[in-house]
Amino acid sequence: MATELRAKLVIDAETEGEKSVEALVIDVEKLAAAGGDAAPQLQLLAAELRGLAQQQGLVDQFARLKAQTAAYGAEVEKAQASTKAAALALKEKQQALQQAQAAEAAMAATLAEARQQHDLLGQAVAEAKTELKTLGAAAKEAGADSALQAERMKDVRAQLGVLKAEYKEAGAQVKVLAAEQRESAAAMRQVGNDVKVATQAFDAQRAAAQKANQAYAQGRVELQRTRDAM
Repeated sequence: MATELRAKLVIDAETEGEKSVEALVIDVEKLAAAGGDAAPQLQLLAAELRGLAQQQGLVDQFARLKAQTAAYGAEVEKAQASTKAAALALKEKQQALQQAQAAEAAMAATLAEARQQHDLLGQAVAEAKTELKTLGAAAKEAGADSALQAERMKDVRAQLGVLKAEYKEAGAQVKVLAAEQRESAAAMRQVGNDVKVATQAFDAQRAAAQKANQAYAQGRVELQRTRDAM
């Protein structure tokens, strides 16, 4: 009868799982403690059931770790894809920053050249005014013989008119270029901020990928350890 009981308990233990096996161990140990002719066999059976419970626990743990490791692997793939996308976005922002810096530098150079031209025209206007004033004084002193000075004054007045028009136009151009240069500088600063944000995003994704890789590697170690113990 003890043999039949043993066979039935082992079959039940193999089919019902770890928790059921543990419950059976408790029941068998109680029967063994009650004494009787079957007590030695029941003690052996309890020991056998404990081994079975341990083995079943390892099987369950292996299944759990296998699923967990697979989940870690999926997280690694997801993190790697996100890191790749963040790296690409960062590269694009860096390229945009280089282009913005080049555009701003070109705009600054154009503005500097326009300001220099404006200053030169201003100097030319001032010189023409000075010359016209000098010619006027000379014409007064020459009296009737001032025809030559008068002709020269006429030419200088015409030249002064042209210079004033060019000076005004150059001034307007400087204002336009200055506004464009401010916009260019603002755009460059914005792209610079975008690069900072993209860099932070890339660093965060890279850290997440490293963490996922570590978890996956640890999961594989635990899975192999459990497999070896089975």
